[in-house]
Amino acid sequence: GEWDVINWERRDGLLAFHESPKDQGTAPPAQPRTEFSTPPQTFNVLEMATEIDLRGVNASDRPVMFFWSRWAVGSGDSIRVEISHRDPSRIGSHACRGYASNNQCYEKLYGWSEWSIIDTATNLWQVNGTNQTYTWQRQQIPLDQYAQSPGADGRIIRIRFVFDALNTNTKLDGWYIDGISIRYEQPRVFPKIGRASCRERV
Repeated sequence: GEWDVINWERRDGLLAFHESPKDQGTAPPAQPRTEFSTPPQTFNVLEMATEIDLRGVNASDRPVMFFWSRWAVGSGDSIRVEISHRDPSRIGSHACRGYASNNQCYEKLYGWSEWSIIDTATNLWQVNGTNQTYTWQRQQIPLDQYAQSPGADGRIIRIRFVFDALNTNTKLDGWYIDGISIRYEQPRVFPKIGRASCRERV
C-alpha cells in the first residue's frame, strides 16, 4: 500500500495518515481532483503496531476505538476497518493447515483468525464509493464484543484500516486518518476519601 505520514492535512497534533500522498502537498477542495487520487489496482493497508489485549477488560466497561477521518472514495472502491483475533485453533491443527494451505502470508497467519470487518452491532464499519466527506468526522467503533463477559473470555486483537481499490474505475483523493485512541466509554469511578479517612491514614 501507499499509506504514509503527512503534515499538510491533519485534525489534531502535527501529523496524520493518508493512503495516497504522492506528489501532493494539500488536501483537495470540495470538488475532488483526480490528479490527487488513490492508485488503481491497489490494496492499501494501515495496521496498528500494537496488539490490543482485552482479556482483562470487562465488556461492561465498554471499550471503544475512536478516530478522526475524512475521505473521497471513487467508484467501486471501499474503505473499512477490519479486525483479527488470536485463535489457538489456528496453531498446529488440521484446520490451521487447511486455512493457510501450509503457506503463511499476511492475510493468513498461524495463530490468528481471518481478517473481518468490525461489526458494530448496528452495521459494519465500511464505506463504499462513490462517497465523500467535506470535513473531518469523528468515528467510534465499540470493541466490547472482544472483551470478557459472562461465559466468554476476552481476546487479543489486531486492527487495521483498509482502502480497497482493486479495480480500474475512477479514483478520488482517498482516505485521511488521525487521532486513533482506545478507551472506556464507561469510566471507572473510584470512591472519594473523606476527611476521617485522611486523618486515619496520617
